[in-house]
Amino acid sequence: MGSITDVKTAEAFGKTMEGAITTLKEVLAAAEALDPPTDEEKEAMKAIKEGFEGKAQAMGQKMFQMMAENPDAEAIGSVLEALNIRQMMEMVGKLEVVYDLEDEAEELEIGE
Repeated sequence: MGSITDVKTAEAFGKTMEGAITTLKEVLAAAEALDPPTDEEKEAMKAIKEGFEGKAQAMGQKMFQMMAENPDAEAIGSVLEALNIRQMMEMVGKLEVVYDLEDEAEELEIGE
């Protein structure tokens, strides 16, 4: 995602996303078929997630800046909207449940 600079690179990113979704489905199926993870395995996954979150935040900032300055931002946005990112995020959420990685922030109910 950090390499997107125009419509062509956005389309190339989309193709890699298709492969990533397939791989993520396989990982999720394998994780769900295993015995519940040990505390040690959960801690290892937590460390991986924390490392990824920092990289994802930096990548998001770079993407936001590029889109703000790019005359093709609307066309790039259209390509990115066509990706099935929602499906990928749902699978990531299911993996987080398997490894007890849900956000630790409390959700507030309306009116609190």
